[in-house]
Amino acid sequence: MLLGVVYRPLAVGKLDIIESVLSDCIPDHEHVTLMGDFIVDLLKETNESQHGQTTVSGLSYHDIVYVSYCLRVNKFIPKILTYRNLNNLDVNYYRDATETKWHEIFTLQNLDDELSLFNNKLISLYDKHIPVVKKRITHPPAPLDETRNTSLDATS
Repeated sequence: MLLGVVYRPLAVGKLDIIESVLSDCIPDHEHVTLMGDFIVDLLKETNESQHGQTTVSGLSYHDIVYVSYCLRVNKFIPKILTYRNLNNLDVNYYRDATETKWHEIFTLQNLDDELSLFNNKLISLYDKHIPVVKKRITHPPAPLDETRNTSLDATS
């Protein structure tokens, strides 16, 4: 979700700057909410959103602008992740790797056979010293922080 707030009213003719910035951002976000003093009604209330403003007497001379927006979040489907945990690398791996008969690879005449033998030797070392681990992922990974701060100067 992209949430934008314009703090002060835009000077006449500055709405195109916001449109330009939004045209770059909107394709990357499924939900976009922009609030502020636009002097035009860009927001339309729907069944999913409501907006408005209210005064805060005695606390501030400014009104509070608010938006209430209903987001439907898809339920995360658990997944099984299969990987090798290199942090658990067995110290005997290096000894076994040096004792492996790597020279056998060079006796073969066919490049595909050489590659196949190399892969078999390497995978057998991995299977012995870095076994495959399966982990059930029940929560989605944290999203990347792709915050984008854009400052618009209404006086320029």
